Amino acid sequence: MKWFNDKKSSDGVVLSSRVRLARNLADYPFPKKCTEADKLKICNTVKEALGAYSCERFNYIHLDSLSGIEKNALLEDHMISREFCEGDPAGRMLITDEQSTVSVMVNEEDHLRIQVILPGLDIKSAYKKANEIDEAQSRGAAQAFDEKLGYLTSCPTNLGTGMRASVMLHLPALTSCGQMKALVNTLSKIGLAVRGLYGEGSEADGSLYQISNQITLGISEEDAIEKLAGAVNQVVERERQLRETLVTSGGIDLEDSICRSFGLLRYAKKMSSKEFLKLWSDVKFGVESGVIKDLDSVNLSKLLVEAMPAHILKKYPETASSAVRDAKRAEMIKSYFV
Repeated sequence: MKWFNDKKSSDGVVLSSRVRLARNLADYPFPKKCTEADKLKICNTVKEALGAYSCERFNYIHLDSLSGIEKNALLEDHMISREFCEGDPAGRMLITDEQSTVSVMVNEEDHLRIQVILPGLDIKSAYKKANEIDEAQSRGAAQAFDEKLGYLTSCPTNLGTGMRASVMLHLPALTSCGQMKALVNTLSKIGLAVRGLYGEGSEADGSLYQISNQITLGISEEDAIEKLAGAVNQVVERERQLRETLVTSGGIDLEDSICRSFGLLRYAKKMSSKEFLKLWSDVKFGVESGVIKDLDSVNLSKLLVEAMPAHILKKYPETASSAVRDAKRAEMIKSYFV
């Protein structure tokens, strides 16, 4: 079950929790210096290690076997990074579990990017799962590790634990009240970063943000997770306080705005992904504030992914232009509310 199909991702401010571990094999240079033959050997080594030492059942997908649309759909699912999606696929492999909660990118920036994504606020469980996979892989192949520096990584910003933990949140109240800039500044002072829907360099469309740790050196994984979880809980509390204020002070004007967004989302004949995200945010806020009733919140979470461009192209392969795609998106969205 993907993270967005779970009720935990639809009830409340936090949509998902993700932990990613960057690892490299000791016997090979970093991927940018590897030959294609080296990369294929790394793929085989990782596959053999996980097959021998992990209890999980995995799917092994060579990236050059996927179309551009299929790769972009995986990006929209948050299963792979933009660099893994858009870079040279030769010698790269994606490993996933049957529930699509685990994804291992082989030969991205590092030899291994082990990622676990779970619905709701569950960073500790995501780390536990990622660590189990890391331990299984390390039993089959030695990792690049220094006693003083920790795990050696292609980018110095990942040196040490090699861990990036992040939480995706829906923050419409903080956004509409103009408090996001101050929040970003506050979090940066304690070593946390705030980014958009798809991470670094992406926009925060739909009032969707990712909060993640920045520091990987001189701190344990457990301490980094505790710091992130504590900060996220404070952000969630502030968001809920502001939502209550908005609902109390907004009255019929707020209800009218939310219901207009719901009407557009439900009955529009064409819709861009950017417009969809704005309307989706309004409707999700409306559901959680009680303005909109009897709407399946899990379906709303599914829509967040299913209405994205690559998913529309997968569902409607004949879609050739953006205008046709926008019409198909509106048609698909309408089917969720029948």
